[in-house]
Amino acid sequence: SPTKFKIFEEINHTFNSEPFSFGTISFSKDGKNLEVMIKENNIRLPIKHFGSGVLQTLFIITSIIFNKKKIICVEELEQNLSPSKQTKFLEKLQSMIANGPNKYFDQLIISSHSSVYSDIRFGTIYLIEKKNGQTAINPKESKKMSKKLTAHLAPSFPRGSRNPYVGSQPV
Repeated sequence: SPTKFKIFEEINHTFNSEPFSFGTISFSKDGKNLEVMIKENNIRLPIKHFGSGVLQTLFIITSIIFNKKKIICVEELEQNLSPSKQTKFLEKLQSMIANGPNKYFDQLIISSHSSVYSDIRFGTIYLIEKKNGQTAINPKESKKMSKKLTAHLAPSFPRGSRNPYVGSQPV
């Protein structure tokens, strides 16, 4: 749409800037359909050839920029993303909360089972459990990962190894 092209440019810029740098978004007509294309290093391919993490990233970025909601909730951000991409993606989302004309939203809520997000530098962590049919929210976790929190997280690294995203706490 000519009236919303500026939004497309903003999505394209965010998608192709750190930490992502996936490439430039364009489109190709395939019969009656449009196909999303990504051009990187003079090679232009359909987005489906880049893996589901790239498509997921584009979908989340587009949803945030296009909708301009005050609160963004993302369920299981870790799906289809490596641990290092999970960290970079969350840092990028947090940077989109910035003040000024490029402010996208006020609050980010992520539901996850990934141990990557247990690093306290990412924000407050709450453990939500069902007890006797009632949902209970435990108080804010401390800076050290408790056994209770660790039990609820899916390990992103082999057991016994050190998780570089959670200080020096073993996972």
